[in-house]
Amino acid sequence: MTTLINTPSSTAPVMKNRMSTFTKEEVLARTLTYFEGDELAATTWVNKYALRDGEESS
Repeated sequence: MTTLINTPSSTAPVMKNRMSTFTKEEVLARTLTYFEGDELAATTWVNKYALRDGEESS
């Protein structure tokens, strides 16, 4: 999640990233909705792009 915060010294907003953790089941349910029930597309996307080891930087 990205949060925009206005600082008093500048009118430009500062972005802060907040990491969220979801279970595989939560991600799969949301991607199934996104891919309109296409289970192959949803599971492929989850396995290729969404799952990360907690220590991995990318």
